Amino acid sequence: MNSNQSSILIIEDDPTYIQVLTYELKNLGWQVDSVNSVNEAKNYITTHQPEIIVSDVFLPDGSGIELSQEFVKTAPNSLVILITGYPDINQAINSLGANVYDYLLKPFKIEQLILVIERARMTYLLKQEIEFLKHENIQFRELIVENGLNPENILKENTEHISGNFTLPNEIYAKQVRKSRSPIIKKSRKK
Repeated sequence: MNSNQSSILIIEDDPTYIQVLTYELKNLGWQVDSVNSVNEAKNYITTHQPEIIVSDVFLPDGSGIELSQEFVKTAPNSLVILITGYPDINQAINSLGANVYDYLLKPFKIEQLILVIERARMTYLLKQEIEFLKHENIQFRELIVENGLNPENILKENTEHISGNFTLPNEIYAKQVRKSRSPIIKKSRKK
């Protein structure tokens, strides 16, 4: 795990939880910040985009669920893990979706949270890779079109060396790009 590049925001009003979670997660090498209210979380998100947000459902100035819905617009790449000491199955079901990755009930073992964070982090990294590959695919297509070629015609002509059950043009195209191992021009990542 290359966790020194991973950032976590804890939104919790209980100082004991903040202290324990921060200590344990920092010991694993993660960059951890914490706030204890909805307003502080909103201010934090204006300047930071953490990979993972661990938020209590009930905060002194609002709801962690409503806040997580706002994060869809203000922190679209962040994944949210909601925690609560007041279990409500309907609340849990309704909160999952958009960028809410999981829902944990207090008290939980730190190992449980670490496992959920690890899975969320893998999901985050996969989403980043997908976005990068989409961007790379668009650049490669543009390069082909700039050279006066039609990508769909190229794919139809040279399918004998492609293995797999790829039926959509984009799937065939992506497979050929990977098989050719051609360097892609303009390889810049957007964050």
